[in-house]
Amino acid sequence: MKRVLPVALILILTPVITNIAQNSIIEAQYEYVAAVYAGDDVPTHLLIQVKGSYLPVHGCPQRSWAHSKYPITDERTKAWMTIALASFLGRQSVSVKTQGCTTDGFPVLIGIQVQDTYSPPPQICPEGQRRCPDGSCVPKDLPCPCPAGQHFCPNLEPPRCVPTTQKCPPPP
Repeated sequence: MKRVLPVALILILTPVITNIAQNSIIEAQYEYVAAVYAGDDVPTHLLIQVKGSYLPVHGCPQRSWAHSKYPITDERTKAWMTIALASFLGRQSVSVKTQGCTTDGFPVLIGIQVQDTYSPPPQICPEGQRRCPDGSCVPKDLPCPCPAGQHFCPNLEPPRCVPTTQKCPPPP
């Protein structure tokens, strides 16, 4: 009887676990939105495609597009379309929330947000200076500061930063 009990539990729990995965809210990161569709053949919902395909976590057989949970006339769906278009046009990464599958097997879109990929504009160095890899500006005739754990060896050819454990050669 001890050997039958674990098998019976697996048989009872498997449909419950599958149902939980199909209906749970999943949030995943994608490189960017590859396409946005709101056409005549799907007149009531927004369709969003990400680069690659949606994760198979819900068990949806169709992972190329996500269908909005709400109709295109809903304010939430209109906001999602704006966000998706921003990602599409700017190739910005997105976080997409899905929950379960549509009756025809597509993930159901319940949220989308563009990820913060802002980087400040590059600093312009003053006249007679150049930009170093760390972003600082130094006079054109001086070396850039070395990264942590390194020091500058002017006698090497070419002069460069080396680990602090390495000694610089003497001048020629």
